[in-house]
Amino acid sequence: MVRKYSTVFFILTVIVVSVYYSYPGMLFKRPQSIHAWRQADDASFALNYYQDGMHFFQPEVNNLTTSQGTSGKTAPGENTYLYYFVASLYHIFGYHEFIFRLVFTLIFLAGLFFLYKTTRYLFDDVFWAFALPLLLFSSPVIMYYGNNFLPNTPALAFVLTGWFFFFRYRKEKRTLFLYLTMLFFLLAAWLKLDKSWLRSFPSSFSAIPSASRTSRAAIPRASEILRTLLRLAISVGEIRQTQQTAEMIDWIDGCFLMTSSARVKASSMKLSSPSALPSNEPRWKSPR
Repeated sequence: MVRKYSTVFFILTVIVVSVYYSYPGMLFKRPQSIHAWRQADDASFALNYYQDGMHFFQPEVNNLTTSQGTSGKTAPGENTYLYYFVASLYHIFGYHEFIFRLVFTLIFLAGLFFLYKTTRYLFDDVFWAFALPLLLFSSPVIMYYGNNFLPNTPALAFVLTGWFFFFRYRKEKRTLFLYLTMLFFLLAAWLKLDKSWLRSFPSSFSAIPSASRTSRAAIPRASEILRTLLRLAISVGEIRQTQQTAEMIDWIDGCFLMTSSARVKASSMKLSSPSALPSNEPRWKSPR
């Protein structure tokens, strides 16, 4: 009976743990505590989309540091699609800041669910399927950022989801799972372009075993699509860091060459440190 209803039990367990962590009450808290400044920036992306028009390529914060202190338009270090989605929900349900936390929390909890699914799929063991996600959820850092305004835990959740579909593809050889793998890895990369774990997933395609003729034909085409999207995401997200952008794009190219040649050493590329931003005196928008 436990094995039959293990998924239901896992979902109930995660809900109970979330309540124990005071997640329902935290939904209605404003940006605060560790990284409060960055949390406020992320919240302001969604707010400014909502207030000033849904112009996706014109993200804006409340800190007026551009156009001689008259504008908050900025080039963030990540893609703003989640903030844009939250702003869309604001238009439907009205401006309620808890919606932001709720969306990020649900994505994070979905990532835990897919970690459970991956462990169950690989080992067919209920104990470890429960233990690994709950062990991750027991981390104070993960617990704090799982219900937050920062994109770190949604990015982690998308990675966990991507790995689930990757292992499904390796075993079942369905091309759909390959595309889903790349989709979720792409969503994660768009959120945290600067993190070292980003370097691991493009090279994972070189580990894909021999498959059917259709699947083998799809791999280069799918890889090229992801490569193009990654180049675009990096170019848009790292406008202020020209040298780092060029080096990261070169590294992405090298990673995807590994799908056709194992002799390419993509790991030899080292990214330079991002250039320092100008330390202008902060100015703020007047509250509405």
